[in-house]
Amino acid sequence: MSSWIAAGAAALATSAALAAPVTIDFDTDGLGNPLAAGTIITNQYANLGVLVSANNNNASHPDLAIIFNSASPTGGDTDLRTPGPGIGNNTPLGKILIIAENAVDTSPADGRIDVPDDEEAGGWIRFDHSFLATEVSLTLVDIEEHGGIIRFFLNNVPVATQPIPALGDNSVQTINKLLPQTPFNAIRVDLAGSGAIGAITIVPEPASLGLLLLGAALFRRR
Repeated sequence: MSSWIAAGAAALATSAALAAPVTIDFDTDGLGNPLAAGTIITNQYANLGVLVSANNNNASHPDLAIIFNSASPTGGDTDLRTPGPGIGNNTPLGKILIIAENAVDTSPADGRIDVPDDEEAGGWIRFDHSFLATEVSLTLVDIEEHGGIIRFFLNNVPVATQPIPALGDNSVQTINKLLPQTPFNAIRVDLAGSGAIGAITIVPEPASLGLLLLGAALFRRR
């Protein structure tokens, strides 16, 4: 095997490794440490190349994405319980991500929201990632209001959208989106009302170095 072909094969192997999906289920941070309900999520997945931010549709409420325990709902949010009676809600999801309705942190003042409660007015949660991606899978909980949408960005420029079906109270659904021709480096989940994200998987774009080297090797052999 020529050195060019060997280099191309090695690069392809590296590309496959780099293209491993990044899955976040909110039970733990990027290092595997358990996350408690009420934890404000920002850079807990930075080691995976992912940062999280949020915006509240209610201007008087906080712009915070926080952890909610779907096995033990608080704030009267029994519609976020999993499993439950809603459509598709037959699997325990554990910790999920919501837009906080309040920022009360007094009992105790430990940096976590005392009583996690999702924002009924909705808002958005955004995932910025340091790598280009071509595919995402999202598990969404309790999407009742119509008008929700998933937005994809490349360097803050919109490149695609995906409507979110309103399956009703306590429902659970998984949405898959593949954009092989238009890579992206940010995903924004716009909620028209209450709801939560149960998990997200982001699939990086495979590196092209291996293909380029293999192509060069084949050309040289002609």
